[in-house]
Amino acid sequence: MCRKWMLAGLGLLACAVACNGLKIVPGPNGQLNVNVSAEKSYGVKTRASGTDDYHFLLVNAAGDTIRKATVSEISGTPLSLEPGLYKVIVYNRTFTAPEFDAPYYYAEETAEIISGQTSEVELTCLQENSGIRVLFGDQFMEKYPQYAMTVTGDLGSLDYNSLTSGRWGYFSAGEVTLSLKDNDSLLGSIERTLEKKHMYTFLVNNTEDPEGIVESSFILSVDTTHVWVSQDWDTSVTSGDGQTRASAYSVTQARELTDGTEGIWVCGYITGSYSGSTTYNPGSITADTNIALADQPGEQAADKTLSVRLDTENLKAQLSLSRNNSNLNRRVWLKGTSNVKYFGQPGLESIKETVW
Repeated sequence: MCRKWMLAGLGLLACAVACNGLKIVPGPNGQLNVNVSAEKSYGVKTRASGTDDYHFLLVNAAGDTIRKATVSEISGTPLSLEPGLYKVIVYNRTFTAPEFDAPYYYAEETAEIISGQTSEVELTCLQENSGIRVLFGDQFMEKYPQYAMTVTGDLGSLDYNSLTSGRWGYFSAGEVTLSLKDNDSLLGSIERTLEKKHMYTFLVNNTEDPEGIVESSFILSVDTTHVWVSQDWDTSVTSGDGQTRASAYSVTQARELTDGTEGIWVCGYITGSYSGSTTYNPGSITADTNIALADQPGEQAADKTLSVRLDTENLKAQLSLSRNNSNLNRRVWLKGTSNVKYFGQPGLESIKETVW
């Protein structure tokens, strides 16, 4: 009799557990091993030398965060989880506004946990924001002792001056405006597009001699996950009216000109060429009849270029990339006539003068 009551009691207990809503797993859990690394900026000192202090989040299929920890806390110890899909997120910091010395690294992966098995997840954190530093030349600092540059992006701005010159400030990828000032008086401004993992150096000089300008260059660092960009900003040629070489239009300005405007000067970098009817080929050195001009060396976007027609043998000998590979990303001043559309982009033709 006692045995019957005991069995009945166990049956009632099992029913109570199920009826109270406790989930009964139809098999053993699976395990998750997580390994984290970060691709660091070459030559840039960051606050964290490794990933131990990075934040770790584990999110289930319902979108609920079921585990928060640091990478060091979960490293080397398998996590026991119910079967299903999980999102694994790792990041070094939050990034909500521009800040000095604040690279933002992030990675996420989806892991499938299978009953009785161990899943391995490898996460490599990549830099999601962009770095900018500003270096001021001696001539410029002597002429403008109250100098400063304000860089403004979609999340806010940073000021570069005597106290912050040379420091890396970090911005979200996208459009930024760089405003150069002296004692709050605006000297000029330019717009640039920042890309993730790119580190930009702006060199601010002051010279009336365009030949003295150090050409900008793109440098791919030893760490191939980061592209390093250096660009010279000469305060004597920030903008112009196109009437003289010294006041040459930028490519951005020239793209807005009406068709057939004669005798205008444009300054830009030779960034590639065009093929077919509308195809821009950045970095291409095969075309002989045209070149692409842009405000930045290495420009990838067609809608930020000016198509230049090389319609004489003399122009091809001087400018075409097929005959002069070294002209790629070189700055040039051209005098010619605007063309509303050439290879699908605003252009310049009937070139009368060329100055390097």
